[in-house]
Amino acid sequence: MVERLALPHVIEPVLPEFVRQFPSVNVDITVCNRQNDFVSEGFDAGISIGSYIEQDMVAVRLCRPFKWAIFGSPDYFKKNGRPLTTSDLINHQCIRFRRPEKGDIYRWEFVENNQTVRIEPAGPLTVNDGELMRALAVRGVGLIYSSTFHSSREIEDGRLEPALLEQSPGSDGLFLYFSKAVKNQPKLRAFIDVCVKTLRP
Repeated sequence: MVERLALPHVIEPVLPEFVRQFPSVNVDITVCNRQNDFVSEGFDAGISIGSYIEQDMVAVRLCRPFKWAIFGSPDYFKKNGRPLTTSDLINHQCIRFRRPEKGDIYRWEFVENNQTVRIEPAGPLTVNDGELMRALAVRGVGLIYSSTFHSSREIEDGRLEPALLEQSPGSDGLFLYFSKAVKNQPKLRAFIDVCVKTLRP
């Protein structure tokens, strides 16, 4: 069970190499952002953001730590200015994200004066797809709440820039996770080895 954001960053680079090395292993991937009980549904492992994973799971980090922040296009910031505090967000067009797995509006999280602050952004647009959300931000439609990992490609080519990064709620990561009962399965160990060799220098 794999979160959609893991497809370009993990599955696409890892799976061809895994299939090449282990052609006799059957791989069944379900793309799903809902935090289901994947064990009861017959899956061996999942890939998700660390903060979403239950504490009784074994987790293997698949990427460098990333931070959450506000992102906008250079053109948007040129026309509308850059928010310097969370209170500035009221003067900006915010693109809201409706979580597909729960149906609620994702609240933007920051740290101010050592306190966690959660804001439900105001704006005329609400979407339930991260790729669409980033695409709209690239086109200058509004600001989004994303991470330096989710938006890494847009940051690298200059299509998105961060704001309020210093008020990030902390670092997170993408992890392969599984129950202790299956941790010694040869096929799972093989997949972990390929992930480590492919994704880490």
